[in-house]
Amino acid sequence: AEMGTTDTKPRLTPELVRALQGAAMKDDADVGMPVDDSQVATKALVKALRPKQIAKLCLGGFHSAALSDQGDVYAWGEGRYGATGVDLSRDADKEVRKPARVLGLGGARNNVAILAAGVKHMLAVTEEHSLAAAADGALFSWGSGSFGKLGHGEPVDESTPRPIAAIKHQVIVQVSCGYAHSAALCDTYEVLLWG
Repeated sequence: AEMGTTDTKPRLTPELVRALQGAAMKDDADVGMPVDDSQVATKALVKALRPKQIAKLCLGGFHSAALSDQGDVYAWGEGRYGATGVDLSRDADKEVRKPARVLGLGGARNNVAILAAGVKHMLAVTEEHSLAAAADGALFSWGSGSFGKLGHGEPVDESTPRPIAAIKHQVIVQVSCGYAHSAALCDTYEVLLWG
């Protein structure tokens, strides 16, 4: 059954997944929270992000990230290879249990406008502070560098966001991460691929 339905009929247009209707509590304090205790981790995650206004969620293979309306990135999950962009040098199991801000991105100078998550890496495009509508800032990558998917010219892992030096003068309007590659779409409709 695909899309939470009981049949396997292909759907060529979006449909409401009725199986999810009424699956969450509907009170003032916990809108969208799980009803039972089997999903305590999910409830803690939602509460950790609650003070923020989340504009976008990105789901990687073993980690996830949220982009706030202020351009800050929060990541959690499996942090091996630097996938979360959070310093885990003192953490033996390399796990980010609740959303942590990715340092070096966001704030007044590096607001993130576009965010993408791959299996073990991430991409972020920053915007000029005065140009909220156009993402013409730098393209950053971090996480597993295998196959060259970070775009830094070598297959080396990066535990913190690093600008991709080879992409400087293009205006990036969308990015995407695959298992072993990355892609960027420019405002000129050119597509850049690496990995």
